[in-house]
Amino acid sequence: MIWTFARDRERTRCEIRRNPDGEDYEFIVTTADGAPEIECFDDPAALIDRSVMCFQRLFESGWRPEPGPR
Repeated sequence: MIWTFARDRERTRCEIRRNPDGEDYEFIVTTADGAPEIECFDDPAALIDRSVMCFQRLFESGWRPEPGPR
């Protein structure tokens, strides 16, 4: 899953995907400067908790979801 957030002219992208090298999952946040931050999780519940925390921080900082493709 991929989510894109906007604030003014900046964009931040969040992605949840399977790790291509194993059985675990990755949560990737690519900030407006293009630098990806990757966290690995073997527990899906921990991954969801972390993503929800990240989304809440983005909302609190003025970021808003961009509409997806139609």
